[in-house]
Amino acid sequence: MGIGRNIKSFLVNTRIERIGKMKYTDKCFESIDNKFIYLFMPRNGSQSFRQCGLFGSPAPRPEKYTDGQKNLIKIIILREPIERVISIFLYKFKKYEVIEPFKEFLNKITKSFTFVYSIGLWNPQYRYLSDKNLTLADIEEVFILENLNNDIKNFSTKYNLDLDIGHLNQSNRQKFDTLLQFINDNKDIKNTLTKLYSKDYELYNSGKTLQNK
Repeated sequence: MGIGRNIKSFLVNTRIERIGKMKYTDKCFESIDNKFIYLFMPRNGSQSFRQCGLFGSPAPRPEKYTDGQKNLIKIIILREPIERVISIFLYKFKKYEVIEPFKEFLNKITKSFTFVYSIGLWNPQYRYLSDKNLTLADIEEVFILENLNNDIKNFSTKYNLDLDIGHLNQSNRQKFDTLLQFINDNKDIKNTLTKLYSKDYELYNSGKTLQNK
């Protein structure tokens, strides 16, 4: 039983390290009319938004953001930080039972959050702005994931567009709810994640405030 747990731990850690080598924070998608630029943040409804019709192809290819695109209308989608962490975890660990591998992941980032800050899918949301030398003040259109359908509808009306994101991906909903409940039931874990992603909470809450003005 101990051997099996050690093997699972090794596989989880190996997969986390491999994911960490990916680079996303400099990526963006430019609209087919060259008017808008979507600053990509993984696991924030990005797949649904990329298929809304604004970017032409149902599967547009990302490009590297440049300062030459700074004058375009910039779009971001923000997500509640802990829910995003859960979504990233489940995206990469679909085949695992969730609690023990998630504990391994929490142990990993708690010991060295510099790993999360380096490169990769685990990057905090604010890095997708700061790595482009941008702040929230530079962003013209801020969407919030839990209100994305309404945000897209209002955006379409504002710019006279015909966009449709359909249904957001709800895969792994049961596992998602299990992990969210696990975190909410463990005060220390929740406090640790809230502290680790404190800058994301500042960004997320500021984005929601902007929407309410």
